[in-house]
Amino acid sequence: MATQFDNELVLARNEKIKWEKKVRLLEELVALEHEHGSEIEPNDFHVVATASTNNAEAPRRRGRPRRIHTPEDAGSASKSMTLPSLLISIGSQHDRPLTIKEISELVDEAGYHSTAADPGYMIYQSLYKLCKKGVFERDREEGSYKFIGQES
Repeated sequence: MATQFDNELVLARNEKIKWEKKVRLLEELVALEHEHGSEIEPNDFHVVATASTNNAEAPRRRGRPRRIHTPEDAGSASKSMTLPSLLISIGSQHDRPLTIKEISELVDEAGYHSTAADPGYMIYQSLYKLCKKGVFERDREEGSYKFIGQES
């Protein structure tokens, strides 16, 4: 079973190979240009290597790992709309109050994807903030939310 350190080592080695290949290709390009009589200034190519070319590991990235975007992400609502704006859009399309479960289903149908462990709670938090701004109104007895006006 590969550990996180094994994966990081593989990534560091791949990065090292990429830089070595880039430097080798640039050296070949300069040699070809000199061979054919073209003048190349030393500042025409800028190669900034962050990883050393010896066997030392590349510096580790700090912070969260970057998210890898997949092709199916391209057309989703999560790329074009924030959750609060999506909730406003959904609320403005319905005349009756909606429960969080109904809103959650409508959010899923709209193509909004989240990696939250509890998407229903995330929707509740957004609705709570929109209620404080006066965009939605909560009916405590029914546990539903009604859209009452556009966010200012």
